[in-house]
Amino acid sequence: MTNNLIIVDVQPSYDKYCYKVVPDLIKYLNNNKHSNILYFFNGQDVCLDTKHDVIHYLLDNNLNEQIVEQIVFVEKTYAFFRGWMDTNIDDETIISTGKRMIEQYINDSREIDLNFDTKEVLYIPDFISFDYFKSFNNSLVCGGGRDECLKEMTLLMDMLDIKHKLIEELVY
Repeated sequence: MTNNLIIVDVQPSYDKYCYKVVPDLIKYLNNNKHSNILYFFNGQDVCLDTKHDVIHYLLDNNLNEQIVEQIVFVEKTYAFFRGWMDTNIDDETIISTGKRMIEQYINDSREIDLNFDTKEVLYIPDFISFDYFKSFNNSLVCGGGRDECLKEMTLLMDMLDIKHKLIEELVY
């Protein structure tokens, strides 16, 4: 088992979507020892939860307090790749364009030459240090939504060559 775990958007504001995986996630966290746990959530920039809200949500669902103390919580940007995802630009194009942008220190796809037309913007987020994020290579990943925020995070991981594996039973 890897020592790295990444959790995406299991939070109070998304309870109507994630409620089915929460008991199993809590059981998993309480019974498995990961030395590095990174917990991404959508926060106040989109009028959602605070870190405090997320922590209380986990504790209210019986997460061991000692586990909470080990988690690094990161408020992430909302919908940074969704424009391209929602207009059916394929994953490989998103990943290769993102890699090129990261290599050139460019955050906005309007600043590079594309070999296709799109009105949508690909935005490289800056809510986490990429060097720190890369320390989560070979991570297990869970949360959701499968084709939304979770997919954005796995696409970003692919851009940064961070190997990862989904824990399918903990994905909503």
